[in-house]
Amino acid sequence: MVNKSFEADRQLVTIFFAALMQTEPKRPVGEIVKDSLREHILRKGTNVKLYEGETLVKDFWVSGNDAKTETYFLLQGDEVPYLVTIPGYRLYIASLFELSDNEWRDKRIFNFRWENFKSLNATFPGETKENFTISFQNKYFGIEGLAQSDTTKLNDYLDAVSLIKGSRFLSSGQSPMYDSLAKTTSQFSIVVTDIANRTYEIEVFPGIHSTAEILGRLNHETLVVFDRTQIALIARKGAILKGNSSISYIFQIGFSL
Repeated sequence: MVNKSFEADRQLVTIFFAALMQTEPKRPVGEIVKDSLREHILRKGTNVKLYEGETLVKDFWVSGNDAKTETYFLLQGDEVPYLVTIPGYRLYIASLFELSDNEWRDKRIFNFRWENFKSLNATFPGETKENFTISFQNKYFGIEGLAQSDTTKLNDYLDAVSLIKGSRFLSSGQSPMYDSLAKTTSQFSIVVTDIANRTYEIEVFPGIHSTAEILGRLNHETLVVFDRTQIALIARKGAILKGNSSISYIFQIGFSL
């Protein structure tokens, strides 16, 4: 978990611990620079504490040079930093310790179990006729209000929704352009509800011609940036899922997808 609040990116966690296990001290830094470098590490570096249960087993500092080519470790209480490396690789190891909490978060949006799925509601402001709700009906997924649904088409759509990932989360004030865009009306939103009536919602905003990214907002709080190909997978209007249209297949998000 990230800060006991969000599920962490499992792949990133695996990479982090693999790098940590393979990192070795190459040599202590030179006598001339050790004091200034130690001060730099303690002022700008990252303090890392490793625990086994409640027991602190390792406490050290990590920092890199300005060129981001070298990484230094400094054990808590020691005077001399060490240049560290992963044998056989030319890596900037400190980059893993410089990631923000948002960068550590799992990028999956609808992180739910299918056995707990209850319904999905898609809303298109200004195009209410395209709204639709999918729920479990008579052992199959179906569109509410429709006597018979194309189960293959619905299953493909729901799979795309369950697998969608953001590219990155944004902190408040990180991007004035996206902060402004988030104040406009969304192009569409998707709300997934589980059997415990917990909801997972993503709002998707109009695309900006100067970028290939698409902005979304998770649960009315956190801004998340998507690659437009990810959004294309879930941008389905009700007409196509209901089989009433051969034109409205992919929702146009400010530019041609």
